[in-house]
Amino acid sequence: MNRKNFIWMLVITASLLGMTGCSLPETEESGVERELLCQFREGCRYVTNGEQYWEEKNPEWDLYWLLMDDQRSRPEELRFEFTEDIEHEVFALNKDYQIIWKNTFGSGRHSALVPETAMGFMFSVRETELFRPVGTGMHPRMETPLTGRCLSVLGDSVSAFAGYIPWEDYAYYSNMNFGAASMWWAVLAEKTGMEICKINAVSSSGIVVPEGAMADGLLKGNSERCCNLSSKKGESPDEILVMLGGNDYLEQVLTERIRQEYLDMLSRIKRAYPNAHIYVCTYFQSPTLTSVPLEELNRLLRDVAQEAEVGLIDFEDCGILESEPEKYLIDGILHPNERGQILLGVCAAQQMLERSVDT
Repeated sequence: MNRKNFIWMLVITASLLGMTGCSLPETEESGVERELLCQFREGCRYVTNGEQYWEEKNPEWDLYWLLMDDQRSRPEELRFEFTEDIEHEVFALNKDYQIIWKNTFGSGRHSALVPETAMGFMFSVRETELFRPVGTGMHPRMETPLTGRCLSVLGDSVSAFAGYIPWEDYAYYSNMNFGAASMWWAVLAEKTGMEICKINAVSSSGIVVPEGAMADGLLKGNSERCCNLSSKKGESPDEILVMLGGNDYLEQVLTERIRQEYLDMLSRIKRAYPNAHIYVCTYFQSPTLTSVPLEELNRLLRDVAQEAEVGLIDFEDCGILESEPEKYLIDGILHPNERGQILLGVCAAQQMLERSVDT
């Protein structure tokens, strides 16, 4: 192993130790300013009256939730900017969803200290405004060859967290489970220094819509959404990870049809984002996908990645079923719990960092 490879393997090892709770030497840099993750809903805002608040439908407004559990570290102060000279309501809630702080801001740059009891902040923003809140006193991001690159994900329920996917789409995960900071794509971004661009994931979605499957209103094909991977800020992704195909396989769609539809989808993504690196993700072990069907599905996905000449993130041996299923699976069957999501994120980060060293 050459010196460069050795150094980056140390970085990867440190990342793995950090995710499993082992202590690492503190960095000399601390308390930096970083952009914050916000949940988003368009066409509405929150209105307050005294200590009460309620949702108001309004196509001229967008709603942003900034939750502390969604961040990798808790900010000391929020900094944000409004460009339209109108009143914007901002308020903080505690864990009981009670207002503990509120204010009204016009145009310009503003700041607000984060109370110790704050669970999150609500921002009502005009839909024409570009809203990018940052936090001070944050942990510095990792410095790797991928630092600063924009990450987008196209997936099914394993990646679908409410507030980070299109609002009208069905999400499997929400803050009722755990904070978004533990989702595999958030862990991947944190451990590589990447920024989240767009998470386009829908529960029960797949590559193909099986005949009659739309009757339940959940299963969706991918033709209309596969190229919706740019951020609301207009940024295009540098890295695109696709984790799809499991629902198609469970619905017994013919493997040849999955293969052809997958290849067609990847071709459309390449045309839409010609400068992006694209990866196909295999699936992890679970009681639902036992060894024989899992191997068949993942063999198909590996063949698709090779034929399409894109990268591969291999989750098959990530270790989710090395012990009891309930240790890493939220329902004991298919969906990773918080520990399982973190495991997937660390696994993906390790593989992407290894590839970045090789190139």
